[in-house]
Amino acid sequence: MTGSDAPEPPPALDRGTPPPGTGGPVSSLLYHRSPCVNSGGDDGSFMPISAYLRDLRARVGPTSLLLPGVAAIVRDEAGRILLIRRREDQMWSLPAGGLDPGEEPAQAAARECWEETGLLVRPVRLAGAFAGSRYHYTYPNGDQVEPTLLVFECRVVGGKLEAVDGEAVEIRYFPPAELPPLVQPYPEDFLTRLDQHGGAYFTWNESWLEELTRKHQQLPSDASLSPLAGENPEGPKPEAGRAEGSLTEESL
Repeated sequence: MTGSDAPEPPPALDRGTPPPGTGGPVSSLLYHRSPCVNSGGDDGSFMPISAYLRDLRARVGPTSLLLPGVAAIVRDEAGRILLIRRREDQMWSLPAGGLDPGEEPAQAAARECWEETGLLVRPVRLAGAFAGSRYHYTYPNGDQVEPTLLVFECRVVGGKLEAVDGEAVEIRYFPPAELPPLVQPYPEDFLTRLDQHGGAYFTWNESWLEELTRKHQQLPSDASLSPLAGENPEGPKPEAGRAEGSLTEESL
């Protein structure tokens, strides 16, 4: 699906009984029966979890998992950014969540935004990609995750503000300069200077390349040049008019 295609409306959720401790009449909130279920946290809190992740947790327990995730940046006409306050920990967050098996990242961003805010959105660009130990998170029930987050800027095309899946206890727009602390530790200038980044924002540390360079220099002199089994020892011939190893717009 390309950024110009309208996302499929997410499937309707079954109306169920609120998990213990969540409060509120069943008519005011919707909860997943399938594919999401209550995590069954020891504190009785409501934490949606997909059937896929529930089955995986049954095998590995609460150990830290590397998981793909998405988040949605939604702005109103005044440029304010939409945040949700999460039921599980009372922290503020962009609409966000994990990918389901077989799901495209942009599709997941549209789904998560609808489930958590009630808004139908179209992802229009990849705004950032983030991962690493600083994004490690422990849920109230002890489950640990270290997500790789793809953040999409999205445009509202329909819907209305409401906590469809009951995960958000508050939904508000904030001016970029007045954002509250977020559960995801995005770089300080990521959300405050969205229109100045141009392409997708990502973190780079020159020491990473320096470390790889040191490792490369420690290889035996013939190891870095020896061809793989079955390859032409002379290597592929560069195309006419293009320097070998150069980058072009088409290759980026």
